[in-house]
Amino acid sequence: MLANKRALTWIAIGSFCLVSMMVLSTRGWQKGIYRGKSVKAWSLQNFTGPDAQSHDEARNVLKAIGTNAIPDLIAALQAKDWFLTAKARSNALKLPPTLRRFVLRRLGEADPVTVRAAAARALGLLGADAAAAIPVLAQTLRDPEPQVSWDSATTLGRIGKTSVPVLIDALKETNPITRHAAVSALGLVGPNAEAAVPGLIECLSDLNKDIRASAVNSLASIRPPVEGLVDLIDKGAGSSRAAAVRELLRSSYALRRAVPGLLKMAQDTSPTSRKAPNASIACSREVGEVFPVC
Repeated sequence: MLANKRALTWIAIGSFCLVSMMVLSTRGWQKGIYRGKSVKAWSLQNFTGPDAQSHDEARNVLKAIGTNAIPDLIAALQAKDWFLTAKARSNALKLPPTLRRFVLRRLGEADPVTVRAAAARALGLLGADAAAAIPVLAQTLRDPEPQVSWDSATTLGRIGKTSVPVLIDALKETNPITRHAAVSALGLVGPNAEAAVPGLIECLSDLNKDIRASAVNSLASIRPPVEGLVDLIDKGAGSSRAAAVRELLRSSYALRRAVPGLLKMAQDTSPTSRKAPNASIACSREVGEVFPVC
């Protein structure tokens, strides 16, 4: 008899905790309602909508909400299932359809991984205006789920120059998914990511061939200044110096391919127009003498 009472007591405690979790998981998102839906719901529609029209509607709404959506999206980036909620979500899939829908609706049908990825992607729609989310995006960039990591990196790239220090730091991560995502994101930043050039040059020697390929593409987007490459060759060490030489030679190839156009420009009637190509052609010839393969 006593054992039965104890069992009932534990069942009651467990039920209370589960109900509390269900209530907590649905509170807070009601603060920011736009056209009848929460910011979280719109971000999920943008991420998992059934068709292009649904995606377009969600994107337009999120852009209209603008920076007012950032607090809710930051909260969504940190979405996690408590143990009991995760257990309840798993068990709900075994219930009859009607009861399953009810429980999932109370818990929130989207799992936390999808919620985090959707929030990261939604922030990307705001571009540089989403800068307030950088500290949290720096954490989700290192998320163990690849989708969350990539969407976080893409959004950091779209935020632009203010994200560069965070992305440079991620180039040192041991997780190749995080490194790859960061390398790719720096390419999205473009010329404003000039500070990342040394780190990207290091990535040209990465053991992962996909990271090496992305580093080449990102360096091409950033268009590193020759002075930076020369400085790295002069003061760097090991693989970074060798990679800098390769990148400098790649620039030289491009210069030599431009010679016909430069020769035409050198015959321009304007003295100012003639000056630049003459200097470039001379430089190209010097490169050819030092590196005949160019």
